[in-house]
Amino acid sequence: MISDPHVGVRPSRRVRSLPALVLVASLAISIVLWRAHQGTQRERAAAAYAQRTGEISHRIMARLADHEQVLLGGAGLWSAAGEVSRDGWRRYVSALRLDENHPGILGVGWAALLSPAEKEAVVSSVRAEGLPDFRVRPDGERPRYSAIVYLEPFTWRNQRAFGYDMTTEAARRAAIDAAVEGAATTVAAPIVLVQETDKDKQRGLLMYVPVYRRGQPTDTASERRTAARGVVFSPIRARDFVWGTLGRLPEDVAFDIAIGAGGGGRALLYSSLEGGATDPPPGARPAFESRQDVQAFGATWSFSFHTLPAFERIHTRDGSRGMLLVDVLVSVLISALTWVLGGRRDKALALAEEMTGEAREADRQRRDVAEAAAREVAESREMLRLILDSTAEPIYGIDLEGRCTFCNRAFTAMMGYQNEAEVLGRFMHKELHHSHADGRPLPLHDCRINHAFHMGVGSHVDDEVLWRPDGTCFPAEYWSYPEFKDGMVIGAVVTFIDITARKRAEQALLLAKEAAEAGSRAKSEFLANMSHEIRTPLNGVIGMTGLLLDGELGETERRYAEAARSSAGALQGLLNDILDLSKVEAGKLELERLDLDLEEVLRDFAAAMAVRAEGKGLRFTCVTDPDVPRRLRGDARRLRQILDNLAANAIKFTEVGEVEVRARLLDRGETDVGVELSV
Repeated sequence: MISDPHVGVRPSRRVRSLPALVLVASLAISIVLWRAHQGTQRERAAAAYAQRTGEISHRIMARLADHEQVLLGGAGLWSAAGEVSRDGWRRYVSALRLDENHPGILGVGWAALLSPAEKEAVVSSVRAEGLPDFRVRPDGERPRYSAIVYLEPFTWRNQRAFGYDMTTEAARRAAIDAAVEGAATTVAAPIVLVQETDKDKQRGLLMYVPVYRRGQPTDTASERRTAARGVVFSPIRARDFVWGTLGRLPEDVAFDIAIGAGGGGRALLYSSLEGGATDPPPGARPAFESRQDVQAFGATWSFSFHTLPAFERIHTRDGSRGMLLVDVLVSVLISALTWVLGGRRDKALALAEEMTGEAREADRQRRDVAEAAAREVAESREMLRLILDSTAEPIYGIDLEGRCTFCNRAFTAMMGYQNEAEVLGRFMHKELHHSHADGRPLPLHDCRINHAFHMGVGSHVDDEVLWRPDGTCFPAEYWSYPEFKDGMVIGAVVTFIDITARKRAEQALLLAKEAAEAGSRAKSEFLANMSHEIRTPLNGVIGMTGLLLDGELGETERRYAEAARSSAGALQGLLNDILDLSKVEAGKLELERLDLDLEEVLRDFAAAMAVRAEGKGLRFTCVTDPDVPRRLRGDARRLRQILDNLAANAIKFTEVGEVEVRARLLDRGETDVGVELSV
């Protein structure tokens, strides 16, 4: 029997030191792995923090840049028109829909820069417009003035600033001078707006764009000061503006916005902690904090960010500490087992092998679970892809930058792309929504597809076109709805259809309607011309037969003449009926409202119809109920015409018996009555 040199009654020094060596090695490995895992988690959290803060500052500055374009448009209006009326300025600002497209911006105004001599003329002009209380304030004599002449919408809050001289306050005066001398957009901030009251008071800022007199040189700062006519400006409430831009405050990151100009210090314009964001616990140190400086509008915008407890819970919560504790316990257990087993190397090796196998099995099970989860994700994605590709309507998605994140097969087929890869990541406004149908450019800020993620509300449009890569376009009806994740807008999903056939059908229907109307007009003109041409000789016939009957005629000749006059009268009545019919079809038949004696109208009517009825051997009666009023207002000729037609038809189609016409009272009001005439 061969003895193991490491096993004896008393363990050797090597055996006694082995558990300690195992413990030290295990702990060292565990610590190294734990630190590496922590570093990875830290890098991921830092990347998420950088993306979050960059998105916030970008959206705020982009919204300010969008509004700068609004002010530049107003300045262009003054430069092109020379003079803009109060009503014209109101209509221009109303078309901007500030509440919908630019929340937090109180209005768009025009402030004139005036000399003392010009001041009184402007005051008189404004008062002549129906604003007798207008004055430049504060009062006092100054070498130059500015006066807010227009500020729309002219709400109660903006009326507080009407006539205010902004050059009387240092920050406003400096911003106006910088805008005029530099021919650039500037801001005055932070300031307290004149529109503010003691309720819900906020910090604010003013944005200025200069306007110069036409025809004057503006090459140097001195020339620009001389040529300056005024400024187009906007008052902006900081908190309302930030909330309107972001939609809702982030719960994981707090931020401040400070602003400064020139070499001076920076002053706080806005703090999310003042607006309702969750305050960190006292003494808590944020996981990340940073500052971003942006140069814009003649000032330095400093964005200071730091994380909140929600960020740590989301991005730094992991099992690294638990993993370290388990590793330490395992290391201690292995060391203890090594110490207990001591020299029993075979059993220790077997136990180690068993533990290694269990660890491998556990690792294999973890891999199986991970692979199963990956398969489920892949199957879910495949199912989503199948659903998208089986949809008949084209669908695509865009992120907050307007770039394509996905599209279905119907989209690539309709738009003319070979596959999805050709469009993924592309800027979709430039790809398919860049112009109107007549080729005029469609600005990005007017794009109603992007309103879904800018405003957080859906849009439905059917009066625009979409463009294919080959340069052709087609009329489309589209729906754009925001895409949310964790309560935040992350993009939009757009569905559209080609409505070319519908537009053609609408155009064809319009042309058919116009053709029908043209035919109706031609028929009416023909009837009018025909009746005129026939009426002229007919009047001659009627007149001559009348003269003939006034003379001495034999019985036979008189009967013939009376028959001729009767026939001519019937033909004249037929012509009147034809003309009335054409007027009814053209919608031009007008009824008279004249005094009439209903009893007399019915008596004359009955006398005429009785002769015709007797000719067929019929009895004709006309009965009026006693409660029917005699004196009325209406069109006696049209009433007689209707009764003649009805009675004539009744006599024509009645062979034996009698024809009766009855007038019956239906209802009576204060100023009118309802009378029913039945045959």
